[in-house]
Amino acid sequence: SEAIVDGLYMPKLPVACRALVKADALVPEVMAASILAKTARDRMMERYGWIYPEYGYEQHKGYPTKLHRERILQYGPSPIQRKSFSIGPEQIHFEF
Repeated sequence: SEAIVDGLYMPKLPVACRALVKADALVPEVMAASILAKTARDRMMERYGWIYPEYGYEQHKGYPTKLHRERILQYGPSPIQRKSFSIGPEQIHFEF
């Protein structure tokens, strides 16, 4: 048995591992894991919305939406803000 990782890079795991680009579209188990991970992350971001209501996390879940970018420009990066994210050809970097 082996772990299948979606993407190009393999983490160090205590089991055999295989990286597969687009595994979340090709392997049913990875599809299911991706849905569960996204759901868990979205719920976590909704909770951060209670802690940092000015950022609107309950609406955009931390994804680089117009609202998210506007709130970052208005309030600066939150303590949980990723240091960079890509919006198509645009890349936003924060120094903190």
